Amino acid sequence: MICHCGLLEFPAVGDSLSWRGWRDKKPIRCRLDRALAKEKLHDIFSNAFTEYLPMIASDHKPVLASLEDKVRRGKSCFRFDRRWHDKEGLFGAISEGWDSGIETPSGDFMDKIINCR
Repeated sequence: MICHCGLLEFPAVGDSLSWRGWRDKKPIRCRLDRALAKEKLHDIFSNAFTEYLPMIASDHKPVLASLEDKVRRGKSCFRFDRRWHDKEGLFGAISEGWDSGIETPSGDFMDKIINCR
């Protein structure tokens, strides 16, 4: 349904299991609460993220959506963003990054990965 409406989810920080309840005397936790937006808003606020705050006096965690840049602490790892998949020129950019600056046929694998990033 989310995809059908053209919505994308913002990346999440923290434990995203946002609801807790009981079934047959057993605790259950699941992810019910999310921050969604159209792709155009994701393009404008490309560094936006959501944060799941501690659960206080409710069975749901509050979700805080931040449209500012996330504060980077240390080196972050690269993650492929699935919104790139249908973008024109993606495979060309990857090929260019893979082949650029490599003078030996085998090239250094880590350099190729960094160039593709």
